[in-house]
Amino acid sequence: MTMRAATMQDIPAITELRLKMLQELAFVPEDLHHRITAYLERHIFDETCLCILMEHEGQIIANAALCLYEVMPDEINLTGKTATLFNVYTLPGYRGKGYMKILLGELLNWAQKKGVKEILANAEPNAMSLYEHLGFNHQNREMQLIFSETK
Repeated sequence: MTMRAATMQDIPAITELRLKMLQELAFVPEDLHHRITAYLERHIFDETCLCILMEHEGQIIANAALCLYEVMPDEINLTGKTATLFNVYTLPGYRGKGYMKILLGELLNWAQKKGVKEILANAEPNAMSLYEHLGFNHQNREMQLIFSETK
């Protein structure tokens, strides 16, 4: 197994893994492939999204992404430097072997070096213990509003 940071050349494979993950969880809109690719092209390039990969015999078998941004500073996060984990996915045949723990540990180290003070994640129920082991806490006051697409 080899762990490495993704490059621009990995964008098609990362996009495909993201779509596989989303297909396991929900309906995937038709133009999502293009939108994911465009996002990765912008943000891997400007280093506001770090994607880390695990490879086995040249095949990407797991990946995770940490997307950086700034919010208004508050009493907990004086710098406002924040990140969200996305695309945390391992191919079914490779799950349960600890690969994601390694990838997420690398992303958390990278975030600390970048001065990130807060990392958000939306974990699937079967991954909660991994996130807790890494130091994540449950937040019960989080709310969400989704606007419908305007035509």
